[in-house]
Amino acid sequence: MYIHVEPSIVKKEVRVDKKPLWVSTAVMEVIGFKKKFLIDCYMHSYLENQSLARILLSIRLPKNASIDYSPKYSAPKTPSHKCSLSSFIECVRDVKKDIERIEARRKPIPKPSFRDTFLQLILPRKPIDMEGVSEQFRKAILRDILSTMHLYSQPLPQIKWTPVYVLALVDYSNKRVEYVVGSKKIYVGVHSKYVFENKELLDSIRSITNRFSWI
Repeated sequence: MYIHVEPSIVKKEVRVDKKPLWVSTAVMEVIGFKKKFLIDCYMHSYLENQSLARILLSIRLPKNASIDYSPKYSAPKTPSHKCSLSSFIECVRDVKKDIERIEARRKPIPKPSFRDTFLQLILPRKPIDMEGVSEQFRKAILRDILSTMHLYSQPLPQIKWTPVYVLALVDYSNKRVEYVVGSKKIYVGVHSKYVFENKELLDSIRSITNRFSWI
């Protein structure tokens, strides 16, 4: 199945250095909620931390998105890697464990005494623990993403899972990736960063799109 696209929109965008590609994904919907999310089933498999990458590659699907049983635009397809619901749940659990590890390493901040407060005002400040800040920032982002997707609660809710392809426009010149949903183009920044900063993933996409002639 395929996320519906308007062929006229795609035709206007396609050129020698901007090529269409059907990317393997899945539509995830938590039962009882109206939000739907598009989950990656291809790109994350080329990345170092696959579970983390898969969560970061998840995007909310527009409300007006619909599904076709056959593609409305002819383009090559990526292979499908680990596109089962169970593989995604495993990723969610891995990320939750990562959040718990960060939380466990967090040092309690003691309440400063009057003397400590006074000395902090008159003496040079200690350097900030950037690693700790970075971890806490990552924890906050991941927890926010999972909460938005209604996946942070325990136990995990009932999920409807539908494997689909979404049409991507890969702009090699400007190093951008856009998803086409209906008549709307959606710039996917995380996807763009991963694609153009990971040689193995980029080579895989090039090998697929270079087999076809668009112009």
